[in-house]
Amino acid sequence: MISVSLRVILLASIVLVALGRNGTAKGQPSEKANSKSSQTELEQDFTNNLSGAMLIGHFTDSSEKNTFSPHEERYFLQRVRKLESGLWLIQARIQYGEHDLTLPLTLPIEWAGDTPVIQVNKLPIPGLGTFSARVLIHEGYYAGYWQAVDHGGHLFGRIERIKQEPSSGD
Repeated sequence: MISVSLRVILLASIVLVALGRNGTAKGQPSEKANSKSSQTELEQDFTNNLSGAMLIGHFTDSSEKNTFSPHEERYFLQRVRKLESGLWLIQARIQYGEHDLTLPLTLPIEWAGDTPVIQVNKLPIPGLGTFSARVLIHEGYYAGYWQAVDHGGHLFGRIERIKQEPSSGD
């Protein structure tokens, strides 16, 4: 079973890149995708599209010798807002197994043109561990790599807009 610390870094990685510029579900480009936007517009779209989104994807774990099988993950992002100096505050609910927790995460986002990319380097998360990650988003999908102290893996998936927070039974 995967640890809480691994799930938090996966969420952190996914959260920061989950919707990018247009945030449309199932990879459908928006009309804005074909026009140049200012950084302020890109960031506003990112905020609007991430808040209230469900992340549905998979991750692999290199500690699973000889399998490297993908595991499904789902996260509900309640609220996203930009802070100073490229940092973002993400209020996220993580549900898996018997766990159901909501965490405020303060994380950096870098931009490669119109594409948001999380670039976490040995980020300590109190009580959970230290993590690094590189994850990007494009056209409603995310992909990247995460690493903890002694294992890592890939992560990838899609983003779906939802109208309300899922109940604890979902």
